[in-house]
Amino acid sequence: MSTAGAVLTRASRQLLSGTVEERNKLATTVTSSDTSIVLSYDLGGFREGSVIEIESELMYIWESATATKTLTVQRGYDGTTAVAHTAGVLATVNPRFPRQQMLDALNSDIDDLSSTVNGLFRVVAQDINYNGSDRQINITSGSGIIDLLDVRLRYLADDYPMIRKVRLQRNLPTADFASGFAIVFDEPVMAGTLRVVTKREFTRASSESSDLQTACFVPQSCEDILEMGVLR
Repeated sequence: MSTAGAVLTRASRQLLSGTVEERNKLATTVTSSDTSIVLSYDLGGFREGSVIEIESELMYIWESATATKTLTVQRGYDGTTAVAHTAGVLATVNPRFPRQQMLDALNSDIDDLSSTVNGLFRVVAQDINYNGSDRQINITSGSGIIDLLDVRLRYLADDYPMIRKVRLQRNLPTADFASGFAIVFDEPVMAGTLRVVTKREFTRASSESSDLQTACFVPQSCEDILEMGVLR
């Protein structure tokens, strides 16, 4: 299994093609609100007017103090999010390919995989209790549903007959159907447990630590597609 960050690192290796960017290390841990950054080594190119990257956060340097190796910075520069960083992590000055920009490209490609053009999807199976009288029932945890694949009724432990006259309805009022999605029955169905299988979109990576298989549900065989998307 791979994280989003691992794919970004592989893509960055290809993009830089041997180019070595100037780097330094954090000397101390910083919180999400600290505006003074102390580095471990001589500042070199870390000077006023430059942009530094620590993990996926960009910072603009307002002032640099060579003697104390301290930078006064604006946090969360260029739309990135200010977060805490631990001592020892790398800082890169004027990165050619910012990690947040690459993560945005990766997420755009995850969205693209589930588009109508490409038609890829993940399969989700869930059990829903049915009272035998409602014509429409809410699909719990129904985010990102593309279509119904299969609906079956648990008749016996070893017998799940298919319900054929059933369809998906979307964009329903969430006051009545919490997910906005419902299963519509066009024939009587007895009460019991329904086994509902749906096509769903892949999920975006919330951070570089997001696991592409367990959090985004992207098969490992598709990782090269995502890497190519980042490289574009």
